[in-house]
Amino acid sequence: MSIIEEKQQLRKQAKLERSQLDESLRDQEQVRIDEHLLSIAQDDFGTCAFAAYMSTNNEVSCAMLIHYLWSNGEVVYLPRVSGERSLSWHAVANRMQLEMGAYNILEPNNEASALPEDLILFVPGLAFSADGSRLGMGGGFYDQVLANLPQTSKSIGLAWNSQLQEHIPTEPHDAVVNGIITAADLYGDAAELLGKGSG
Repeated sequence: MSIIEEKQQLRKQAKLERSQLDESLRDQEQVRIDEHLLSIAQDDFGTCAFAAYMSTNNEVSCAMLIHYLWSNGEVVYLPRVSGERSLSWHAVANRMQLEMGAYNILEPNNEASALPEDLILFVPGLAFSADGSRLGMGGGFYDQVLANLPQTSKSIGLAWNSQLQEHIPTEPHDAVVNGIITAADLYGDAAELLGKGSG
């Protein structure tokens, strides 16, 4: 089986498992992940910018983090589909700057702006492995973002416990994240940001 076929098979399996995740279990995991996100936001408040995403299809949600930052007068950088495999980023200060966009996901309606160099970027995915490998939806949007992220920034994948895999098949263009947060554990730079975890 080729790497492309492996990825297609794992993507299909991961979509199915995510859609079948028990709602009460998902809610419990979201509470724990929210605790981690709030700790990071409080610890790094004012020292760096935050970029997140509007969740869809049972993804881990960033809503609590976004509303916490808004309520404290901070903007959150959120993505908008701007072309094939391309995202633009927008400094969003409130809900009024969002509208329904591509893929039936809320997107910014204000002017695009460059991502700051000192940034914590939270990333969705279908599956992750502890070394930072990531399986996305197949559009390649986040591969471009991650590949161009400055070394002064950190990328953190957000995942349900069941989305963590021992191995993710990758190709040369597949970008990795610097860390991962699940309800059960923290990996890579996520553990460093919170001062704990498996590393």
